[in-house]
Amino acid sequence: MKYSILQKSVLNLYRNYLKTINKNTDNILKEKLFKFVKEEFKKNIKIQKNNINLIEYKLRKGKIQLNEILLNNIKDINNF
Repeated sequence: MKYSILQKSVLNLYRNYLKTINKNTDNILKEKLFKFVKEEFKKNIKIQKNNINLIEYKLRKGKIQLNEILLNNIKDINNF
């Protein structure tokens, strides 16, 4: 199956979330973050493929949140 560049970016962001959460968080926060990420991606799966502006916005927002995890600035899920 061939994916568009935007679809690949979304999948890459999801994988990066999972890897980063697994490496950089404690067990209690890890479970909450995994659940949050899964719910967010499931919620946003309903976005139509041709709504490029919204998808790009969500990608930018997701990358910012991922960087917060990388910098260990997340102490609680409510910080998102």
